[in-house]
Amino acid sequence: MNEEQKKALLRYEELKIQAKEIDAELEELKPILVKAIPVDKEIKARYGVFVLKARPKWEYSIPTQAVEKDLRETKKREEAEGIAKEIPGKPYPEYRENKE
Repeated sequence: MNEEQKKALLRYEELKIQAKEIDAELEELKPILVKAIPVDKEIKARYGVFVLKARPKWEYSIPTQAVEKDLRETKKREEAEGIAKEIPGKPYPEYRENKE
């Protein structure tokens, strides 16, 4: 590994740790913002606006749930039996923090 690659590795690690800390802080702030932002209103900020959003969740009928379960089981069986074809994915770096 050359020097540029070592620097990139260290920088990537630093950014991943910062991202984890930022994600944790964002999660702490979300409930506060949900209470602060009025429904159907925008609150202007320095670089954008805040609005309240909600993603719909779906609860399917028993027959649809059964079909979905059958499909999952069929996929697992095809993977195990070699019927399903594994397609290689695009390589990406993964960072794992040491467990202390």
